Amino acid sequence: MKDTFNQDSAGSASTGDKELLRQMQGLKKTVRLSRILAVVLPGAGFVLVACLASTGNWTWLLPAIGLLIFLWTGSSLILSSRSRKLKILLGQTITLPVLQEIFDLQEYLPDQGIAERIISASKLVDNWDRYSGSDFVRGKYRGLNILYSDIHLEREETDIDADGSTSTHYVTVFQGQWMICDFGKQLPARLLVREKSRSQLFRPKSDIETENAAFNKKYQISSQDGHTVFYVLTPHFMEYIMQAGELAAAPTSLCFEGSQVHIAIDSRHDSLELNRVRLDSLDNIRNRFRSEIKYVTDIVDLLLLNENIY
Repeated sequence: MKDTFNQDSAGSASTGDKELLRQMQGLKKTVRLSRILAVVLPGAGFVLVACLASTGNWTWLLPAIGLLIFLWTGSSLILSSRSRKLKILLGQTITLPVLQEIFDLQEYLPDQGIAERIISASKLVDNWDRYSGSDFVRGKYRGLNILYSDIHLEREETDIDADGSTSTHYVTVFQGQWMICDFGKQLPARLLVREKSRSQLFRPKSDIETENAAFNKKYQISSQDGHTVFYVLTPHFMEYIMQAGELAAAPTSLCFEGSQVHIAIDSRHDSLELNRVRLDSLDNIRNRFRSEIKYVTDIVDLLLLNENIY
């Protein structure tokens, strides 16, 4: 069952900050301990079984295995339960009010992301095999219809060892914040502006180069229509885009298609999460969440300065 928070949910969070902080600290400690046990218990079980087998003490082998399985299952269930409870508490009392400060919020789904088909259709990120998303937001920002969420895209890679055996693992291609804004003005062709970043999947050559050498060096430009490129990428706007990338402090790419603009910030972390915030003050958490959203809204503010797309 998915969690949906709407604008009425925040009213139920009447617990004082001190009590709320105490609850969160307790839940986070339990989650941390459960994660440690989930990692330690299998290793401890292997050592215990090896010791019992080496001494020939078979009488206690099955009970020991059963006890370890019971403890591991219990810690896993506690981890799942407390993690979910912490996320719901955080969403209702911290995340939702912060989002309502910034957006005219219509919907918040903490366990969902912008639809995979929409991310794929933008063609901002190439060659990925696995998708996940979280903290989906639908609403308005400065009168614009927006979608926002964290997105994680991974590529499957296959390894072959000396014996010819194969194994697979996943490599992160993109992880960060993704926003889609509808500016209301139709463009005749798609335009991709992708920052040349840590990912080698971005093609190094642009379809069209501008007169701004620094912009050409930093971004790959893809479009089948040169008129659209120069209509959107005015000299001033190219400076705005470069400024936006500096504000985000992470590789930032844009897709202009129809009346929509996709903003993808490859920050390599999720937003609106506790694992990157010291849990000593609720104001610290609120301010951290505000700053993470501001990285994206600052870019929208710069886009609004371009009268050719708005």
